Amino acid sequence: MRVLCVNDLPPGGAGGTEVHLELLLEGLLATGDEARCFSRPPRTGPAKALDAWDPRARAALEREVESFRPDVLHFHNVTRELSVAVLLAAPSLPRVITVHDGRLLGDADGRSSPLRALQRARARWDRHVTQRSGATLVAVSSALASRLSRAGLGPVVTSWLWAEPPAGPVTSPTDSRDIAFVGRVDTDKGVDVLVDAFLRADRPGARLLLAGTGTAQVVADPRVVRLGRLGRREVSGLLGSARCLALPSRPERRPEGAPLALIEGLVHGRPVLVSDDPGCREIARIDTPRPAGLCVPSGDVDALAQALGRILDDDGLVSRLAAGADAAAAEHTPQAGLARVRAAYAQALS
Repeated sequence: MRVLCVNDLPPGGAGGTEVHLELLLEGLLATGDEARCFSRPPRTGPAKALDAWDPRARAALEREVESFRPDVLHFHNVTRELSVAVLLAAPSLPRVITVHDGRLLGDADGRSSPLRALQRARARWDRHVTQRSGATLVAVSSALASRLSRAGLGPVVTSWLWAEPPAGPVTSPTDSRDIAFVGRVDTDKGVDVLVDAFLRADRPGARLLLAGTGTAQVVADPRVVRLGRLGRREVSGLLGSARCLALPSRPERRPEGAPLALIEGLVHGRPVLVSDDPGCREIARIDTPRPAGLCVPSGDVDALAQALGRILDDDGLVSRLAAGADAAAAEHTPQAGLARVRAAYAQALS
């Protein structure tokens, strides 16, 4: 099969979508498919107006289609720099759209903006074009799939993302006093709340390790270590030696689809500590008899501090949650993830 992926940014970048796209292409190529990615440099200045509709991006994609001759088009994040115009390129080809977040539903982008009404109107236009495209929609969580279906988009299938197995040795989480965070260091990810809660928990020997870059202001304290952006192997090393992965996202600011870092934590057998974001609750199996972590209300510093204290104080709890993470990880292997993607391709081709 020949698969042409389409994304606003090239694979392998810092964002979860770009990391996932790199894993998807690697997986397809490793199993004998031909696959490549189409992307274009982000626009700046007045040209940003073309984010709503860019016929040049559509024409460029059609030239790529004519050159590569794919069997299926697989769109990812295209509503930002490429514009939904690309969804109507090569209309005779089967197409799949992986929806990674709630942008199509008008969700905020994490920053307060006087242009929210314009953003919501743009989302309505994007949904209209998405419906016209006739694509099979793939949501990265069933929570997101339900929201898309209620908005009249479809057909929608759920296909959880996946992560690579650990790149090196993995220690028992009970051997560590490190709490890890992996992602954008921004307030919509709850980093400011996490730092405040960690310092309030104040457990001896514990460290908070922040991997990623962003704009959130972090208090200067030797117990809080900013690692900056890490490569895939470095992230694996961090997760393989941490006690817990904490991702207290703020869904009221920007709901999650299914953070790739959360899935990476499960694959490394780490207990996870999440907010009550629906996608995070689902991936962490919070509402099952065998959860992989703890869940706290979004933005609640006291509740998060108490949960961090439990994680740092109770080895038995950590071991039980780690067992839940190991069980959940079976859904997020490359083999399982690629099988779900291929099922979506088959549906689009039928």
